[in-house]
Parts: sequence; C-alpha cells; structure tokens
Amino acid sequence: MHFRQGAGRAGGRVDGRARERSATAARLAAIRRLLDEAREPSVVDGYLARRGLSVGSPALRGHPRCLYVDDDRNPVGRFPATIAPVTGPDGALLSAHRIYSNTELDPRKKLMPKVADLAGAAVRLHQPADVLGVAEGVETALAAFQMFGIPTWAAISDSGVKAFKPPPGIERLVIFADHDLNFAGQAAAYDLAKRVARDGIACEVRIPPIAGTDWLDALNAQAARP
Repeated sequence: MHFRQGAGRAGGRVDGRARERSATAARLAAIRRLLDEAREPSVVDGYLARRGLSVGSPALRGHPRCLYVDDDRNPVGRFPATIAPVTGPDGALLSAHRIYSNTELDPRKKLMPKVADLAGAAVRLHQPADVLGVAEGVETALAAFQMFGIPTWAAISDSGVKAFKPPPGIERLVIFADHDLNFAGQAAAYDLAKRVARDGIACEVRIPPIAGTDWLDALNAQAARP
C-alpha cells in the first residue's frame, strides 16, 4: 500500500478552511438575526434624546431585549440596545455594534464577532453626496451631522478612523476627531488625512476646542449655553 506524502497535512488544511468558512457563516447569520430582531425604533429615539441628539439615522435599529454577556461569555441579562450595522468599504456586512441603554453596564458598547477584517469599515449613518464626514463613535458622528449638516459615518474607534476608506465619489472628507488627552484621536485623524490627501481627496480635520471632549460633548455644551 502506498501513501502520498503530505496528504494528511493537505487534508488538515482543507478541514481547517471548511471549519473557518462554517464559523464565518455562523457569525454572519448571528449578526443578521440580531438586526432582524431589532425592530423597536423607540429604543433608538429614546437613547439618542437622552444623549442630547435631535437627529437620528435610518441605519440604526432598536432592540428591546438584547443579550449582554460578560468578558467570560456568561449571560448577564437582556437590555434595550441600539444596533448599528458595520459594513466594509465594499458595503458588505461585517459586524454589528451594540450600544446598550443601561448606564450600569460596563462596557456599554460591544461589537458582534466580525466576519472579516474591519479595516476601512464604518457605520454608514447617512447617504453622502460628494462630501463625507467620519468620526469615531455613532453618537459623535450624529453630533457632527447635527452641528454642521455633513453626513458623517462612525468608524467605531481611533484605529477605525486611521484605517477608514472613503467610498468612491467622495471629493471632500471632514474628519471629526476626538480631542483626546493622550492625542490618540488627533493622531488617527491626521494619519487618515495624510493618506486620503495623497489620493487626491480634499481633507479637513476638525477638533473640539476643549481637551478631553468629543463633538457630542461640544454639542451638549453648546445647548447648555444661555
């Protein structure tokens, strides 16, 4: 009897790829199921109003009883949450961002397990024309839209801002950076600005004036002024 050398290793690679495809399909199905369950717009409206926002987004969905698990994947309970689909540069669904309304949960914001690398991904809150804004968080992006009227997407984090990829047709990108004390938000914004400028896209970085704040803080400070 003859055995072909390396057949076992090849078979292992095939099995590994099949398992990974199955796991990816399961993650995508869970994301789609979560989005389908989120059909309560009052959850979104109430949460945004409590954050001082008077604008919303058709991309956001409200889940009345979204499961929350701790870092050890132990169920903690079910709570109202705003669900935001996270899509890649090509528009493919990659994850979902869960923003829980319960202020006692820590952290209150969690990403679903991703189906692919999130480099360049964002929550596409509004349809842009030739001008697009990008910010870190969903609430910060909505605050920028409310203050400046620029459709703004949320890249979720400073690393997401740094890796962001504007869609085709964008002629000007406005980056609404966080004014971080450790300069992480500012650094990510200028890294993105340098990269897109090389691609011929006009770019502007806007930073709120007070250290340790973001554009949602700036919006609420503006509203509090007499």
